Amino acid sequence: MLKVSGASLSLPPDSSKRINRIWKRRERALARWKTPPASTLPADSTFPLTSYGDLVTDEKAVSTWGEFQEWVESLGPSWSFRGQRIENWRLRPGLERNISRKRTASSKDGKRRLTQVSMFPGAHENSLFQKFKGENPNYINDLAPNNGLDCLALMQHHGAPTRLLDWTFCPHVALFFALRKAERECAVWAIDMDWLERTSNEILYAHDARYPNPGGFDARMKYVNTALFEEHTPWNTHPVVIPLTPAASIERMKAQQGHFLRSLSYEQPFDASLFWMIRSKYEEPWIASRPLRKVIVSPCQSEDILEELRKMGIYYDSLSPGSEFAACLQEELKTRIKKDKRQWVKSVSLMLDRRVAKEDTPK
Repeated sequence: MLKVSGASLSLPPDSSKRINRIWKRRERALARWKTPPASTLPADSTFPLTSYGDLVTDEKAVSTWGEFQEWVESLGPSWSFRGQRIENWRLRPGLERNISRKRTASSKDGKRRLTQVSMFPGAHENSLFQKFKGENPNYINDLAPNNGLDCLALMQHHGAPTRLLDWTFCPHVALFFALRKAERECAVWAIDMDWLERTSNEILYAHDARYPNPGGFDARMKYVNTALFEEHTPWNTHPVVIPLTPAASIERMKAQQGHFLRSLSYEQPFDASLFWMIRSKYEEPWIASRPLRKVIVSPCQSEDILEELRKMGIYYDSLSPGSEFAACLQEELKTRIKKDKRQWVKSVSLMLDRRVAKEDTPK
């Protein structure tokens, strides 16, 4: 039984358990956000990364074609979507998934601290970018000169790990990628693009004099290509995620009605940057506004849903034409990670030692 405004509402056992589970995890997550929104991101990214999904998760899961359609219609035309085959996966680009590691440290009080960091994501992406340009001149001849975004987009859609995160303006494409290999509950994410455009423009205009505002597409892309690989910028202390659509015509992007989101921070994870944007924009509890949402999708009727998608022309071969000619950069990244591991462990250990020492210092 679930009480709503003093009345009792009967729900199926599975639905009631799911709602209670989501609300309990949401309350725990919100409890970590009692302090006022910070204007900068802490150096060690102390952010409730394991629970943020519960802050945006819709209580009602979907399991049928009709229920998914209702959910999409409730959002409106300004939203974009992303499907993930595991319900509680974080929002992380492919390169960040490859290089994220966890480190723990113990302080004098016996408590263990867990910090999740990434091994120099900007440096790794830039290295793969340069290698791809040098080894694949035939694929990039048609791209605009000095257009790093077009090159990264081509890499992303043909097997290479980058810091671009794929989104689509078609909710059914997102649903396909969520369900295609799902063996348990998966998820479709949605983000309000009007909110993201407006908020990212405000942040960039306020913190970088180079940002063209107002400015046309060409001026904005010139700025983006300048900022993509900068090592030390205001974004290391004031994160921002921006929407990106390359100028080049890439077959897979057209088929998927795709575009990208990317953090301009050289060091911080994508999801931390995005949630700090949300938190700095809205007062507590910002969950009431929810420019970012997630719906859980049960795969119990996945065959029927995938058949409906096939009737719409949405299936793997139609969405992913061409070959994965950039997949070899996955192995290149693994090699680079092994080389950098010793330096990374040393820097993270030093960071954690400083954090523990600060916490143990008498106030």
